[in-house]
Amino acid sequence: SYGQGPWAVSAQMHSGDVEDSIGIAGDTTLDIWSISGSYTLGPGLRVIASYQDADLNNEDNIAANGNEGNSFSVGVAAGF
Repeated sequence: SYGQGPWAVSAQMHSGDVEDSIGIAGDTTLDIWSISGSYTLGPGLRVIASYQDADLNNEDNIAANGNEGNSFSVGVAAGF
């Protein structure tokens, strides 16, 4: 993450896999990344926006096709 003045940005990434159970071929992988930014409006008040992308995959197992998804969030954080 990096912040300068009222602005701040950050990026995260996760990549992992797990060996599937006995009798199921292949491994399952999960890849997630996100990027976010915030702007401080005043003491204790920030506007936050974030984009996330996720990919769950198991190409070796015909029964488990996997999933993909993404989201965009906007919010206000208030601290007292």
